[in-house]
Amino acid sequence: RVQDAILFYDHYISDIKHLCHQGPLDPLAPCVVLSSDIHPHYSFFAPLSAAIWRTRGYRPLLLLIGSAQQWLSDPRLRLALQHSREAGAEIYFIPEPTSPSIRRSTVAQMARFFAATLPHVSDTARLLTSDVEMWPLGSWIEDSIDHSKALTLLYSNAYKTSSYPHWPVCYMSATAKIWREIVGCDRGQLEVGLAAALAESPSDEEGAWNWDEKWIGARIAAWSGYPERVQQVERTFCKGEWRLDRSGWDEGWAHLNGSLDGVADAHLPRPGFDENWNRIRP
Repeated sequence: RVQDAILFYDHYISDIKHLCHQGPLDPLAPCVVLSSDIHPHYSFFAPLSAAIWRTRGYRPLLLLIGSAQQWLSDPRLRLALQHSREAGAEIYFIPEPTSPSIRRSTVAQMARFFAATLPHVSDTARLLTSDVEMWPLGSWIEDSIDHSKALTLLYSNAYKTSSYPHWPVCYMSATAKIWREIVGCDRGQLEVGLAAALAESPSDEEGAWNWDEKWIGARIAAWSGYPERVQQVERTFCKGEWRLDRSGWDEGWAHLNGSLDGVADAHLPRPGFDENWNRIRP
């Protein structure tokens, strides 16, 4: 089983091995906050996404749901952890939910908002939320952020018809100090704050899936800096803002004709392995 796992990961990691050793991290670089539970559809992407974000100049903060022992005891999870470290990810383990009504995936989604409460994260560190299966491919994200604003909400026009304050978690950018104001937690209170937020979450799959967006939307709308200190960046999907999306992956590749020029990001097919790998990296 261990050998199978090694062969499994080596097949994919070898494709991006040159990205996993990029030299020292810049301590002043902005951070991207990624998370994953133990499901292979997400954990598989952890080292790959950490490496890709490094190429864009970000420090990956990777929040893994479960204990270190849990990730080390499974061969595939252990290799995902090992290669994530090689890629430069700063890794933190978040306890699994104690209540059967709280889904692991919800913990992974919600934990990202509390990364700013980690003890070592300075007030001025800028944290950008993203999905572990989302890859930045162009400069649209960093080019769009106005650092004179306290909070940036990218693709702010995604949910204009929603009946509640609603923005995509991909992408939200703010300093750690502002993130702590929004979520109402001090440094060192990640587990306490996350547990309180999760206690409000629905237990059904449909209700839980976008609970993170509902929860953070309400916190942003209630924050004292909203809307004056918020930059809302609309996305029109013109060249430079294109997204290669899993919902139309093959058609998107055909339209691009082998070039990523003009593509801002890619929302990757799941799972990323087996036959989908050849679709992700043709």
